[in-house]
Amino acid sequence: MIGLIIVISVFVILFLLAFVTRRRFGLLGLGLAAGVLLNQLVGNFVVDAISLLPFDFTPLTAKDISTLIVTILPSLLLFIGGPKTTNKVHRLLNSLIYALIATTLIIFPITTAFPVEDPIARNILTLLDSIQLPILTFGIIVAIVDILAPRKKEK
Repeated sequence: MIGLIIVISVFVILFLLAFVTRRRFGLLGLGLAAGVLLNQLVGNFVVDAISLLPFDFTPLTAKDISTLIVTILPSLLLFIGGPKTTNKVHRLLNSLIYALIATTLIIFPITTAFPVEDPIARNILTLLDSIQLPILTFGIIVAIVDILAPRKKEK
């Protein structure tokens, strides 16, 4: 049950962060893609660095923490700057897509550390984890379209 609560909490926090900062999805989506790529490239180095820390992160492993940090950090850094949108519908859609894709990318480390006992919730989380690649592909396509879409200059 805790795993499901954590996944939902992460989704809500990421959604609110994207909505409040008014960031467009384009750069955030590409930041998530960069995080996935960085995790594949430097994930083992980060795992080794985290393993050297004198902290106990139980039940999360160093690999779980590394995956969470390296995957999400590039997109979180893009909240500092970048294009904004003022249209509430765009803000809502941008935030929803960002939170969905980001949460999908980090479901596996969360649910391995905090197993979900409810069979229905476990099936949903397993399904989301199994379609991670198509979701990321969809996210990259939407991000590129968002970046290339013409926008009115904001005053």
